[in-house]
Amino acid sequence: MATEITYSLEENDLVALARYQMERSPSIQRRYRFQRYGLVLGFLALGILFGVVLGKVSLALYFVGLALFFLAFYPLYYRWLTSRTLRQIVRARLNPKAFARRSLRIAPEGLVQSTEGSAVTMDWTRLGPVAITPDHAFIAVDGVYALVIPLARLSEEECDAFLR
Repeated sequence: MATEITYSLEENDLVALARYQMERSPSIQRRYRFQRYGLVLGFLALGILFGVVLGKVSLALYFVGLALFFLAFYPLYYRWLTSRTLRQIVRARLNPKAFARRSLRIAPEGLVQSTEGSAVTMDWTRLGPVAITPDHAFIAVDGVYALVIPLARLSEEECDAFLR
């Protein structure tokens, strides 16, 4: 059983971690639904107002079309916007130490992360679930996914043994 893995992070790994955190945030999901369905309902209400109350059928069809457009394409727009925004946030907060070679080691007292002469031990009680995607493994610390492991840069046997 592998008790230690060594790897380096890249900008894409940090963006993936930020995206994973964002996609699992209840407040962000609530805001997304509010924006998407608020736009749809707002344009439908304008369509009804112009069509039924004011008798402007062409404007009513325009607003109904906008409502259908946002219903269909808002998820794509939101995904594009968050991807661009997350990349900008990660670049702005980037510290050169984030790319330093690091190792994660399983120890009796917890998970030990070592980078450039410093080591942090995370007690087992602080560690939460491990989420595995095709490209990354995310480890929750104190209820927040805080560690990312780039699976593509490690051997499959090494990853499986460590994550087990």
